[in-house]
Amino acid sequence: MTSASELIFYTVLLTFWTKCREFAAKLARYFCNILENTIKFITLKNTAGK
Repeated sequence: MTSASELIFYTVLLTFWTKCREFAAKLARYFCNILENTIKFITLKNTAGK
């Protein structure tokens, strides 16, 4: 049988974990966008330079 404090602890942990995952996903998407834009920019520059 789990005590109330353990239950609260696991609830907080789960909430924290979910928030971290959401943040990580946003961060990953942000970096992917930057990477894509950089690649497009470099490709465009190379095409214009020829």
